[in-house]
Amino acid sequence: MGMSNQLVEHVREIKEDLERIERELPEVGLPSLLLDDFRRALDHLRNTLWAISTASEKKPGEINRAIVQFRIQRTTEMCERIIGDIASQRIAVDTPNLIKLNSVLNEMHGSIRKLFSPETLPPPPPEA
Repeated sequence: MGMSNQLVEHVREIKEDLERIERELPEVGLPSLLLDDFRRALDHLRNTLWAISTASEKKPGEINRAIVQFRIQRTTEMCERIIGDIASQRIAVDTPNLIKLNSVLNEMHGSIRKLFSPETLPPPPPEA
């Protein structure tokens, strides 16, 4: 099942529009924090558009791995940003949604720890 030529063209146009917007952003005079977040969101959208535009050429497993990789990369970047926001006191204990974030991160941490537990790690390769 391939993508229609019309959809492929539309995705290409969106990518070009995003590139144009990114080139014009510095001229707007937005705060650097907002500009950086916008650029990261554009990168995420570009990655998703790439996955859409190449979906007909790839196997579902390859697409799923790429999407998960993008999510992990984006989540890691966001966590690093939040750590910086806490260090610079842009986030405080009364910041909206901080309790929910803490809960989700604790759950994620537990899930990741399970991935690295001895029971779930693949066995070491046999010695030669």
